Amino acid sequence: MSWPDCHRLDATPLLPFGWLEPVAQLAAGPDLTGLIAEPDWHFAVVTGNVVTRRLDWLWRLYHGAFRDFAGKAFGRPLYPSNRRDATITLNVLAGTGATNVWHRDANSVTGVLFVTGHTAEDGGALEFRDETHRTAEVLPLPGLFVCFPGTAEHRVAPLQGPLTRLAFAMTFYASPEDQPFASQGERYERPD
Repeated sequence: MSWPDCHRLDATPLLPFGWLEPVAQLAAGPDLTGLIAEPDWHFAVVTGNVVTRRLDWLWRLYHGAFRDFAGKAFGRPLYPSNRRDATITLNVLAGTGATNVWHRDANSVTGVLFVTGHTAEDGGALEFRDETHRTAEVLPLPGLFVCFPGTAEHRVAPLQGPLTRLAFAMTFYASPEDQPFASQGERYERPD
């Protein structure tokens, strides 16, 4: 297995015609939850409750083609999150210096569907770092789906100008039981 263990899928044939427009509307709408607000940039999300209600095609891909692809890539069945708000989030980074710091996810496999594209000079790459601080990156391309172990240390490289980076983050688990607690009100009936 080569490092980083990141698998790529050109998802554009799976996406509906005109998919970018409703995503841009969602990113500009009133459902954004601010996480970080700095003077020159911000990081906000639209939670899975809103995303799945407004973009039913993405909800179907999360439970279907994306989960199947990730499961095949990692050689084991994967399960969606028990909590609808944690299934899929639209991450919105905007402004010079906007970033998501180095972190590891608590889920087994993380998927990312890129909405906007960025060059190396733009910043916004999905970067990976190993224990020796060796790094690798995936440049965002609209319609590119990637999946990788949630435990892999990763971040979003800072944007190098007044840009906006949009990407959907998706959580997959090794079993229905290995997930954070979800109260009855947070759970949903999965279409498995």
